[in-house]
Amino acid sequence: MNTYDVLYGIEYIDADLIAKAEGYGKKRKKSLIIKGTSVAVAACLTVAAGAVGIHVQNSISVKDRDISKRFGVFAANNTENIINQKNTVNARRKPDYYFVEDILTLNEYTVVYGTAKNIETFKTYSPGITWYIILFDIEIIKPINNAPENNIIKACAVTFKSSEISGYPKASINLDIINNPTSLFVLNNNKTPENTQWKMLDYRTIGETDIQTFDYADYYLNLQCKTSNDTARIYDSYLTLDELEEFSISGMPSEKDFYDISSSRYNTIKLH
Repeated sequence: MNTYDVLYGIEYIDADLIAKAEGYGKKRKKSLIIKGTSVAVAACLTVAAGAVGIHVQNSISVKDRDISKRFGVFAANNTENIINQKNTVNARRKPDYYFVEDILTLNEYTVVYGTAKNIETFKTYSPGITWYIILFDIEIIKPINNAPENNIIKACAVTFKSSEISGYPKASINLDIINNPTSLFVLNNNKTPENTQWKMLDYRTIGETDIQTFDYADYYLNLQCKTSNDTARIYDSYLTLDELEEFSISGMPSEKDFYDISSSRYNTIKLH
């Protein structure tokens, strides 16, 4: 049991158990009393948990807790996360073909078509930057790649507003889950290696905070793709959900065929 377990395990001990613990061992000699606050708390927890079979939660279980109580971030109105992403455009992205190949073949990506629900927005500050942390559920309509068996997944998105920097490689791109909740979502999962692409890019932390992503969500939103008539716009390419699923199962077409498929519907699908 570490300090983290002790602190959060305390919240699950009922008042009557605390009262019982106060009287535990009073008949023993005073010389046997253990001194030291941290030791006494740990001993009390151990005794109480052992007596009634209390399960002390580990760190991963905190994803159901209120993030603002642990890190001092502030709850924000959900409409505040609509910043049009003008400060989070990543100019160093791969060409569309190779990006699509990555998200459909690498274990670190999960791709689903679904609807964002139960959206909670928080904000915090660092010098010159307002960070927006969005926690939400995705109800899966169509799994594309590496989707979980359960129908609902927990996701986290990050965006920011700043007058000092023009881009941040870890921000969630094209985030618009308020106006367009049903979309194709490209997500990073907990198999994503640390410090990929850029040294600052580690999806295990939220923005430039000490908040651990996978304590609060199972997935980190990399890209939200606008979708219409079963066709998603992935950057500048237009692909149907069925095509994406087929590419995931059978492999990518040639690069030429990929762009031919995409360009053939460019003028018929309006996704801006």
